[in-house]
Amino acid sequence: MTAAFVDLLEWAAFGSSLLCVFLYGYGRVVGGVAGIATALLFIGWGFAAGIAAAAYINIAFLVLHIRNLLRGLGARGRPC
Repeated sequence: MTAAFVDLLEWAAFGSSLLCVFLYGYGRVVGGVAGIATALLFIGWGFAAGIAAAAYINIAFLVLHIRNLLRGLGARGRPC
C-alpha cells in the first residue's frame, strides 16, 4: 500500500472513532452502526499499515459493536 493511502485510512479510522463515541450518546443502534464502520476501518488500517495486532484486536471490538447493535434492535428479548 502507498503511504498516502495508509495515512488516509488512519485519519478516517481515528476520526470515525470520535464520531462513534458521539453517536453512542444517541442510542445503541446509531452508535452500533458507527462502531461497526469504525472497527472495519481500523481492521483495514491495521492490515494496510502492517500492524496485525491492531487489526486483530479490532475484530473483538467489531463483535462488541455488533452485540450492541443487536441489543439496540431488541434482539434476544432484552429491552433497548
